[in-house]
Amino acid sequence: MVKTCLFFLVLAGSVLFAAEPDGKVWLIRHGQRCPVLAPDFDPPLTAEGRKQAQFAAGYLKKMGFRGKIYASPYRRTLETASIIAETLDLPIMIAPFLQEFVRFPGVHPVRERPIAELKKEFPRLVSSPELLLNWAIRSRETLDSVRDRFRAGLDELSLSGGREVLLVTHGAVLKAAHMLATGCGASGPWKKMNWNCCLSMYEFSPGAPPRVRLFFEVGFLPEESITSNDRKKTAKKTP
Repeated sequence: MVKTCLFFLVLAGSVLFAAEPDGKVWLIRHGQRCPVLAPDFDPPLTAEGRKQAQFAAGYLKKMGFRGKIYASPYRRTLETASIIAETLDLPIMIAPFLQEFVRFPGVHPVRERPIAELKKEFPRLVSSPELLLNWAIRSRETLDSVRDRFRAGLDELSLSGGREVLLVTHGAVLKAAHMLATGCGASGPWKKMNWNCCLSMYEFSPGAPPRVRLFFEVGFLPEESITSNDRKKTAKKTP
């Protein structure tokens, strides 16, 4: 299978690029999730989260997206991807490098569902049955290490000539992708909040650094539907 080059690569502090003309990488955070509870710590979306994914799907359809969709193996990302894929009539592929940020060392608590079980829950999933059961990261990560595994994961993607991809992932991975595309560091405050279903998009031309076209964008969501899991943008702040 033919693999394309990395869409973005940072070497020695310089942003380099290799892709076909007008290549685009879209990234979206999953919709609002249910509480993370034992025993599997892998909740689905809430009703609000499913509604957010529908709004995102409508926006991507309006933008004419017809590329490939890759998702983290978590249920909340696969459910978000499934809602988008249903609207766009596209398949989904699993990409474990898009999984959640691990902040604490030790055994990662998420239940690693086998591909056969995931396909029953998410029929648009077409990933081959070789998804390893030990895909979950168990060691502590930083945003810098998430950036590095994101870069390595992109290198493994088989894009087969496709010039546009959507990566359905988690909030920290969106930050890591922006660090990789722009060469910025992890320290300091972020100018925008990475809300549920926020979209980033990077556009490329040969020999030029990536152009940031969208960055944590939620303008397609109603104000009352903008959340970061249990946090709502419209919630009144305590004085």
